[in-house]
Amino acid sequence: LEEEDEEEDDNDEEEQCWCTLLLLLLLFLLHLVRIGEGPQLVTST
Repeated sequence: LEEEDEEEDDNDEEEQCWCTLLLLLLLFLLHLVRIGEGPQLVTST
């Protein structure tokens, strides 16, 4: 039973890693979008 519990914990850790990676990717994309929109807004005005 203890071994099974350990395996479940490992799976949870993997899921957390994927969640953090996805969040980092989203933040990175948002950062790129802001950088791309910045100059456009300045030039448009």
